[in-house]
This record gives sequence, C-alpha cells and structure tokens, in this order.
Amino acid sequence: MGGTDMRKCGVHLLRWQTGKAASSMIDHIEIRETTFSFHDDDGTELFTGTPDVVRVYQQPRVVAVEDFKYGRIEVQEAALNLQLRAYLVMVAEVHQADWYYGCLIQPRTTNRPHIVRYDRNDIALARLEIKEIWKACHAADAPRTPSISACVFCHGRTICPEHQSWLMAVEKNAHLPVAQWTDDQMDLFESRRSALLKFIEDAPNRVRSYGTY
Repeated sequence: MGGTDMRKCGVHLLRWQTGKAASSMIDHIEIRETTFSFHDDDGTELFTGTPDVVRVYQQPRVVAVEDFKYGRIEVQEAALNLQLRAYLVMVAEVHQADWYYGCLIQPRTTNRPHIVRYDRNDIALARLEIKEIWKACHAADAPRTPSISACVFCHGRTICPEHQSWLMAVEKNAHLPVAQWTDDQMDLFESRRSALLKFIEDAPNRVRSYGTY
C-alpha cells in the first residue's frame, strides 16, 4: 500500500467521525518509526514500542496510530490486538487527545485495514489491563502456558520445554490408526498441527545454528 492508502486510515476516518473534509485537517504532525514508552505509575519504564506512523491532529483533537504487518499470517483484528492497544496507550502518554484511532494494515493478506477507536476512558482502562498483564508475566512464579496464539511469533519455542511438551501431547494418539481417533483425539491433533509443522520447519535451522550438523 502506498501513502494514499495509509492516509485513508487517519484522514478518511476523521472525515467519517467529524464530517470535515480531508483538506481541512492538515493541521497535524506526522511521526514515523519513533519509539514510545509505557511507564508504571512511579515513572519506571516498563517497555517500549515503535509504531510505524503516528499522526497527531489539533482540530479535532485526534491521534491516529498506524502499524503495518507484512507477514502472511493474518493478525488479530484491531479491537483485540494487544500490541496495537499498547501503542495507543504509549502514544497517549505523550499526546493528549479526545479520540485515538488504531489501524492495522496487512497488505499481504487483505486490502482492508483493521481499525479501532478509543476515547480517553478506553485508554485508561487499557492501561490498567496492560499493567496487570505485565505484572502477571513478570511474577517470580509466572507459569508458561503454550498455545497457538501465545507461541506463534516466539523465537524460543524450539528450545522451550513447555512448548515441546504441549506439542508432543499428540503422541498419545500414535498407537491408534487415524480412523479410530475419537473426536477429542482429533481436536488434540488439529490444535497442534500447524505448530508441529512449524517446529519441523524451524528445528533444522536451530540445529545448524548450534553447529551440530
């Protein structure tokens, strides 16, 4: 997608929301590939993120955050996407607005951008949610719970004991012909199938990186 399509995520939505013509909304700043931070209540930086494009409009007071995904696996829609939610919260720490738009653009999977809109109360609630997730993940006894969605983008999955145990649960089915699998056994296999294929694809490269063959 080119610049015209990118601008549709911000300006076109602002037209829909406010009824203003696109030409009347040139009073904005555009920030590209800049790192923002998520801070705890005491000012401690917890993590950072770098959205592709941030547009800050003065009239109306709106912020539009755009993020491109060039992979061939479609990511969660904007309303559910935690990374986009974190970007919006981080940008809101720096740029105050009445409305925040998040836009995911996936040119290799769809021509339709995924868009979500937050008001200031939504940002506050999202901030609380993200802080709770952060604290749970960094607790001393935090469990690792593998799943398709949790592990698909993790580079450590080929050496993660929990992930491998989760994958190899399908071995329970190995003693039976597929035609004799129960519905539960079939569900177990289907829930791991794509991850198993990815594991088989990644494992040789991982072995080579350790110089063992």
